Amino acid sequence: MMKAMTPLNYEISHDEVNPNEGKATLYLKGKMKNPFTGEEESVTGEITFLKENGEWKIQKEYWKE
Repeated sequence: MMKAMTPLNYEISHDEVNPNEGKATLYLKGKMKNPFTGEEESVTGEITFLKENGEWKIQKEYWKE
């Protein structure tokens, strides 16, 4: 199910990085195949990262139409 809800392709539209807080967010645009209709749709997404022990880790990934 998760694979069906992941965009076919995407590009980074912009980012926000706050190294002092150890937080970064990527803002994305992409195309996704609707799992119910099979039609390709435009989507936007956000991936939030937190820095833990010197490494960036994904905290949250969110996609919407």
